[in-house]
Amino acid sequence: TLFGTGTVEVYGDEYVSKYFQKDQIMEVDIQIDAADWEQMMASASEEEFVTATVVINGDAYQSVRIRPKGNSSLRSVASSTSDRYSFKINFNDIIKTQTMAGLTQLNLNNGFSDPSYMREYLSYQICEEMGVAVPAFSYAAVNVNGEYFGLYLAVESILEPYLERNFGNITGDLYKSTGNTLKYNGSDPADYTGLEVKSTYKNADWDRLIAMLDALNNGGDIEEYLDID
Repeated sequence: TLFGTGTVEVYGDEYVSKYFQKDQIMEVDIQIDAADWEQMMASASEEEFVTATVVINGDAYQSVRIRPKGNSSLRSVASSTSDRYSFKINFNDIIKTQTMAGLTQLNLNNGFSDPSYMREYLSYQICEEMGVAVPAFSYAAVNVNGEYFGLYLAVESILEPYLERNFGNITGDLYKSTGNTLKYNGSDPADYTGLEVKSTYKNADWDRLIAMLDALNNGGDIEEYLDID
């Protein structure tokens, strides 16, 4: 399916009603070669992808890519005796047309430093009820080769399907902070670090972002750039 002029894909939001049910626990079974699993876990800090089949609520997705993910959570698990890393699953790296009913990437979060396993869930729920655009989320029981591995929070990645579902299309600019502090450094995009363009169409309009940073740091009509409410 195509959007607009026929050059932009439409992902749809079937994945929300099909998998992210608030009153049910998503069942995830990672079916992977034992040697690949051991290698991935032994070198988890390198966050390298391996290939697996992932079965979600009985639906099998072949040739997906999976890796450990995280920053402080990854380091904490790596320095402990635990192996309950968070994971990132890419559905369309190998089979380009494959999605999880429209979703291209799924995060499995391990509830790092949260004995209640509820803080992240409730934070998303509160933001959702306030009208903030949040990713799809639900609890998930994760199995590895049929053996129970642990309770996780399944969370939609902030990528094109999220943009389409919340904003109506995927043609806007999506940035990810990798350490940026939103400081104004002048008009040259080359002077800005720690911001990664995540949208598929990487021709991001840095002038708009820099104008927002200028107003934010040096005074200006913030409402021209940000949805204040």
